[in-house]
Amino acid sequence: MFKGEIELEAELEDLMSILAESDLAYEAEVTKMKPIVVTDPALERAKAIMRHEINHGVDDENKLTDAIFWDRHREWNGKKLPGNAPKALRDEWKDIRNRIVRVFQTPFQLGK
Repeated sequence: MFKGEIELEAELEDLMSILAESDLAYEAEVTKMKPIVVTDPALERAKAIMRHEINHGVDDENKLTDAIFWDRHREWNGKKLPGNAPKALRDEWKDIRNRIVRVFQTPFQLGK
């Protein structure tokens, strides 16, 4: 064996002994634990509204989006947003449709 190989082997043995004494088994177990899930009350409310609407026969994504939007903006209840409505409201309606209704609609319908 060369001198460099002997030094590397000695260093490897030192590292292996340090590893054997470490708490890696515990750390491995901790990583298997389920993560803490923080729920968003607004999302939970939107999902409850969708569940209610779907249970009452509504399956159109626009109607489901309207129901959630109207819950958030009661002054628009029963009204369609006109094309000249404030951009922020139009964007919020689209966001509800794309990020809530389209994501959760099928799982709720399958669970009817």
